[in-house]
Amino acid sequence: MLTITFARHGQYTAQTLTEDGVNQARMLGNMLSTQNLAVFTIISSPSQRALQTSRIIGAELGGIAVAAVSTLAADSSHDLNYHADNISAITARYLETFEAIPKESDNILVVTHEPNVIGFTLAFAKAAGKSYFDPMTCGAVSYQIEAETWEDVVELMKSDAEDIAEISLVYRVETLQLG
Repeated sequence: MLTITFARHGQYTAQTLTEDGVNQARMLGNMLSTQNLAVFTIISSPSQRALQTSRIIGAELGGIAVAAVSTLAADSSHDLNYHADNISAITARYLETFEAIPKESDNILVVTHEPNVIGFTLAFAKAAGKSYFDPMTCGAVSYQIEAETWEDVVELMKSDAEDIAEISLVYRVETLQLG
């Protein structure tokens, strides 16, 4: 069984997290540690705000190192059309990210930007027969996948099936209330 959690970076100004963004990242790390979602690998967009969020969460989870992955960078994905006819294109856009996941990692956290979280979860939601996830800052969603390897996940995601039983939603944080 593999588990993948997608999270959006914390609140930011320019490229760095605000004080609220730092607190959001700490809260999300704490929440993940209490949800039986033991994260073993964290991959992140190379942007400063995503890396900062990832490192704070990693510290909250016991000092997990963060790997920056270029396919998670903020880019023209803001222009993606999230309608049903484009799900295959969106899925194809993100499948290469799975190549960056260490083969021995069976529970990962992906910290990235809103359009990337929407794109990933749109693909997973299609597979799980659920709605996609549009996160607030530091929102997160986790899926469990009945697969042995991330290559198996890629094959599941390439499937034309509308509802893949091997993928199930296990955890969702819409927004974190501060104060």
